[in-house]
Amino acid sequence: MKNSTIIFLFLNLYRFLWWLALPILKKNARLHEGLKERTSSDHLKKADIWIQGASAGESNLTVQLVEKLHSEIIIKEPIINNRYSNQPPKILLTSTTAQGISILSRLKMQSNILLSKQKNFINITWFPFDIPDLMERVICKVKPALIVLIETELWPSLLFAAKKYGVKVIVVNGRLSKKSHRNYMLTRWLWNKLQPDTILAISDRDAQKFRDIFPASYIDVMPNMKFDSILYDSEKLNLTLPSDIKILPIINKASQTIKRFSFINVSPANTPISILASVRREEEDDVIVIIDQIIKKFPRQLICLFPRHQHRIDFWKKTLTKKEQKWILRSDLEQFRNKNIELNKLFTATNNKDNNTAKEVLKNNSQIEGVSLGTVILWDIFGELKDAYAISTSTVAFVGGSLKPLGGHNFIEPLIAGVPTVTGPFTDDFAWVGEELFNNCKIFGDNIIKRAESRDEVINFMVNSLTSTPNKSDIINKSIKYIEKKQGGTSIVCNTIKHYI
Repeated sequence: MKNSTIIFLFLNLYRFLWWLALPILKKNARLHEGLKERTSSDHLKKADIWIQGASAGESNLTVQLVEKLHSEIIIKEPIINNRYSNQPPKILLTSTTAQGISILSRLKMQSNILLSKQKNFINITWFPFDIPDLMERVICKVKPALIVLIETELWPSLLFAAKKYGVKVIVVNGRLSKKSHRNYMLTRWLWNKLQPDTILAISDRDAQKFRDIFPASYIDVMPNMKFDSILYDSEKLNLTLPSDIKILPIINKASQTIKRFSFINVSPANTPISILASVRREEEDDVIVIIDQIIKKFPRQLICLFPRHQHRIDFWKKTLTKKEQKWILRSDLEQFRNKNIELNKLFTATNNKDNNTAKEVLKNNSQIEGVSLGTVILWDIFGELKDAYAISTSTVAFVGGSLKPLGGHNFIEPLIAGVPTVTGPFTDDFAWVGEELFNNCKIFGDNIIKRAESRDEVINFMVNSLTSTPNKSDIINKSIKYIEKKQGGTSIVCNTIKHYI
């Protein structure tokens, strides 16, 4: 690639901006971990394939891809192994965040088991800062034949160095938000000269966005790799599957889920539960109205409220209290149960005795015999949303980030748990799941999944689901069959990698 004047000027400006930013970045607490590796090439070793995934989600896809590469290339492709002196191609895995590195490190620990006697198949480190001189040193040290970028990891210095030294670059599971597409289009003059060799996008819409920016790249559509693992990611579901569905990892921990939430003590048993998931700050006013209305219209229920960000818990405490809405923190439920057990013991011990003190304690604490109907359980413990979907009495779910133009959140997870699901109108970030879920009633029938156009439509859907609950096993069965038809993306990526190495 000829170094045009415009690229030369850009890289010099880019280098200068990095030079200004580095002293600030070095003081950043979040970037302090791995700083030495981010700013050096000395620790790197030669690798045949370099796979970069920015954070936790992309790193999970990286793990999935490496495991598939092991089965598809190392075991089944002796010709490729012979090309690398009877050893499997060595792979460098990088990530930008501590979460990503942690996920990749677990794969490294398992790699000896994964690869039997084939050691040092994988190396893991932090993704280097995209400083032009540093990135050239990295490429020269690693000498990869191929760089694989998960989703959208487009760094100008990386792409420039890869072009300069003849390294092929592919983008897989590619996607572009409207905002990212707009920003890339403003600098199209740059990206036109730094084009990846291949881009595999997760939808026709994303593919067209990439074509706008990279007209010379080979661009095609692939199934989202997330479909290949989504069933196994949902291994804690409390469900009874139809006999023709064989996905044991989903139900392995069902009993753990039941036990984990057994302290949601209500009377009568099997009280319906509504889940308000991943609620974002911008839609809180709407969700306040939703809570108020679904309790008025169906008071015999519990509501599990999951703010997307834990720092909003205090807002919800104050708001629910001001609205005189009954609520309890998820973190208090275990203490709540333990106190209830102690009171029951006290009641048994004093049942036939004249113990006025004990009876007074029981009288003053009678309100905690169970979580009363109409209560909001404010979820202040991170990472339990999938478990909540799996509670056997989960009846309906609203998935947030969707009442305002925020991209939406994962609405396939509650469906896999057999929970009727409603979102707001804004679900752009999850277009990969498939528009036909919303537009084709043949997949689920009526009243199972809906993209509501307004807050009122969300309320109506939730109340209807509470009033007439669809069959949970039927929803699970149809969800799994739908997902299975969407799988295969990881194999496509493996075949693309084989083409280049």
